[in-house]
Amino acid sequence: MDAKVKGARVHAESDVHVAILTMDTHVATATFKARAALARLHPGIDLSLHAASEWSASEAALDACKADIARADIVVVTMLFMEDHFQQVLPLLQAKRDQCDAMVCIMSAPEVVKLT
Repeated sequence: MDAKVKGARVHAESDVHVAILTMDTHVATATFKARAALARLHPGIDLSLHAASEWSASEAALDACKADIARADIVVVTMLFMEDHFQQVLPLLQAKRDQCDAMVCIMSAPEVVKLT
């Protein structure tokens, strides 16, 4: 199996985890379509979506989000500007920042955006 070098880390083709965190489920349909397309074209890419509107109401959803942050190679964060939303994941994002291949944080609270 070929491996790709990304920064100082090496990934097998079947081992790239992308976690998307956002305010609500407004991008869910597009994300699920992208995940299906990626599964066909690049089966090694695992794409997950977590919405603050769900994890703020469910401990299980928050735990799933935290687990995906922990295992993610790439983290994309968007629209986390409400303090009660981003404070629940900010310590994990801060810890993950230097441990992942990429972290892109846009349209969010300054504390989150500066992690990019």
